[in-house]
Amino acid sequence: MRNTILLLLALLGLILMISACQSDDDDAAADDDVAADDDDNDDNDDSVDDDDDDDDDDNDNDNDDDDNDDNDIDPCDSSHEWLYDLTPGQRNIPFPNNLFTVADSSSATGRRVDLSGQTSLFLDEILKIFFFVRPALNQMEGFGVTSAMLVPTNAEPDMETLPDTADPGAADSVFLVRYDGDKTTPEFMPLEFEWRPDQQVLAALPYRPLLQNSTYLLVVTDSLLPSDSTCYAASDHFRYLRRLEANPANPDYDLLEPTRQEFAPLFAFLEEQVGVSRDRVVDATLFSTQWVTPDLESIRDQLKVIAAEDPPTISGWELLEDGATTDGIWDATYDTVNWFWDGQLKFDDDHAPLPNGYETIKARVILPDPTIYPQPWPAIVFMHGIFSSRHETDEVGRQLASYGFAVFGFDAVYQGDRGPDSVIEQGLRFFNFLQPLKWRANFQQDVSDEMWLGHLIQNLADLDLAPHASGGDGIPDLDTTRIAFMGHSMGAIHGGIAAAIDDEKDVYVFNAGAADYRDLALYSPNGEMVINIIETLSNLFHWELYSQLLMAVDLLLIPVELGDPMAYAPYVFDHPLDGLEDKPRRILHQMAAYDATLGSVSSGRLCTLFNLTQLEPVVWRLPDVPLGQTPFFGPAVYQYDTDIHELWYDVPETHLQAGHYLSTWRDNDEPEIIDPYSR
Repeated sequence: MRNTILLLLALLGLILMISACQSDDDDAAADDDVAADDDDNDDNDDSVDDDDDDDDDDNDNDNDDDDNDDNDIDPCDSSHEWLYDLTPGQRNIPFPNNLFTVADSSSATGRRVDLSGQTSLFLDEILKIFFFVRPALNQMEGFGVTSAMLVPTNAEPDMETLPDTADPGAADSVFLVRYDGDKTTPEFMPLEFEWRPDQQVLAALPYRPLLQNSTYLLVVTDSLLPSDSTCYAASDHFRYLRRLEANPANPDYDLLEPTRQEFAPLFAFLEEQVGVSRDRVVDATLFSTQWVTPDLESIRDQLKVIAAEDPPTISGWELLEDGATTDGIWDATYDTVNWFWDGQLKFDDDHAPLPNGYETIKARVILPDPTIYPQPWPAIVFMHGIFSSRHETDEVGRQLASYGFAVFGFDAVYQGDRGPDSVIEQGLRFFNFLQPLKWRANFQQDVSDEMWLGHLIQNLADLDLAPHASGGDGIPDLDTTRIAFMGHSMGAIHGGIAAAIDDEKDVYVFNAGAADYRDLALYSPNGEMVINIIETLSNLFHWELYSQLLMAVDLLLIPVELGDPMAYAPYVFDHPLDGLEDKPRRILHQMAAYDATLGSVSSGRLCTLFNLTQLEPVVWRLPDVPLGQTPFFGPAVYQYDTDIHELWYDVPETHLQAGHYLSTWRDNDEPEIIDPYSR
């Protein structure tokens, strides 16, 4: 319910912003639509490409005598075309696009996104309405690894002529190929597609995240057909870009020739390495992705240095409770390294985040009863869910204490003692959509706090609190060499990031985790409810509200994806980071098959992205993951046949499964996943 209230308030704010913008310029959206859609072959679009002297529909043969080059002739005699126009003030080209970047020596990638001024006709109104997106994008050092690629046209495509996600390749009507990789063996990326009718845009969505700091080429070929099964023509400007040689006689020569020279090696690559003739390409965009992992890699390495030079300590122990399986539930105080500079990261000349002192926070610590399970105990770092606090650690700790584990929890940024009292304000500060760089910094700070708590535990080799009645027994409480991670909901989302970065832990329990912000926003039960409201309002007031919001989400994902496990997924198993190549990653995802909060789509996406083996019995089959049987050793997901999101609190079988998993790790260094219903 609290999530619903937050989403509705955010929705109200977005509606008011859109209403204000549309009432200020009542016909702006319509003007933009005419220029972008051009379904009627009006003069506005023809005048962009030529002087409209011939009043023809596609100008396939315009200036052909002057050009004397077949690359200016499109075999498709159709008014349907992919809109690629570089005319200043009327620019309409695909996004993302390296034409929207500038060289920047201060950037870690050597370039920076620049969306100042006019961008692309189908984007201009979106960036005007969602005014907070452009400033964030202009600070990006590349484009997103998870966000959509948007290609404008004037005719709806036949979606049946688009490829599926299986076996992407050069024969596909639309394909995405890595340009800066091994060009002798082109690397194709699977895509999913959506048609955005209000903006007349084809959206290509990465099925798996792209690699960081890499360059990709999205190609639309002539085998993609419009819905009337005729054909698409390339635009006048794009036909010029396909030319083998310059044509000074072209009236747009000065505008187009520099870009043609930039495209020349791309077409050579397509013809020589991919096997696709330039004449078959009707649209294309080249773009470079941003760095994803270096911020947290640097934070991780700096934390090690700080911990070595100034070892973390903990004090102010306060016993809150003892119980049947615990010797005590404690609160204590410690300092965690602060990376916030006005809520964002700040970088030195080498692009490393700068620490900004310390923040004093509280830890929740649950210790087992030594008469049931003697010391020393391995430690579990636990992260709670959204709108919660370290108090969530209590129930987790009570259950894991019976298996002989000490559990440490802390308040996430803007949660518990670190946040305001208002749940709504907590949510708006944490998921700060008006300041996307603060949104992603919140996740980076939390992952830093998780790693720092691990350093703190490593410095507690002499801790002797249990039994509390006697003030200890001279036996160290903790095995500080064995530390694992567990997270619930948002905490599990953080864990998906930490699994790629943290080189101290290799055992993870995700309880009701998820990945892919886009799926969370669109396909979770709360998200679907909000979308239904948006669509109803759009129909009632004849707004393009839903489609505009969807486009804004595509753009917003670029700065905030550094807080999404999806962006980090390649570096857990497939492309481990430097120094982590031989580090095992043992993961158990306890998944609610019909999660009523996060949704089954995003919960399942985490499993697909991390290539977790799905264990039988199967509730519903997860896509593109292997199938296995219990008992199982290795990264895997176990589905619980429920819609209950609070799995740990309402499904006691999760306690047995997690307890056994962690116990076999402690005892045999080989965590075993069991079917808890068979025990």
